Amino acid sequence: KVLRSVHKPRVVYGDVKKRDVKNMPQVDLYTAGFPCQPWSSAGKGEGRRDEQGRGLIFDHVLKYINEKLPKCFLLENVVVLSQATHKKAFEKMLASLRRSEEHSVTWRVINAVNFGIPQNRPRVFIVGLLRSAVSQPSFPWPKPATRSPLPLTRFLCGGAGVIRPLP
Repeated sequence: KVLRSVHKPRVVYGDVKKRDVKNMPQVDLYTAGFPCQPWSSAGKGEGRRDEQGRGLIFDHVLKYINEKLPKCFLLENVVVLSQATHKKAFEKMLASLRRSEEHSVTWRVINAVNFGIPQNRPRVFIVGLLRSAVSQPSFPWPKPATRSPLPLTRFLCGGAGVIRPLP
């Protein structure tokens, strides 16, 4: 509902597990935030063994990347994914993204508050650049801002707050 109220997408895939990648469009930039509940310290920490299958959603993201070869991809998840509890699973994810050698893949933990966003929440970001599409296959990670975060109202509808209620 939020997506459709703010944007007018041509296609919405309701279930990543049921989409037919072969019939999906090729994109230059593919972004995905696969479910964090299986990895989060606030959840059960079941990882790939998550009872609801959410720990396997990454595989569907990987399938799109491997089949459609976007020029760039950006993946995001909770910081604990890269830490001791799930380190082996995270390393396997990175290895699977690098396996084809089509993309140059790198990752960082970035906290939004360090970039002027009013949210103190570190996240893992994984970036892949299609080697055949870029002259410099290394991603230039941004440097943290030196100023304090902007007030939240600055991010809501141009600073005026929510203009209309969501459907």
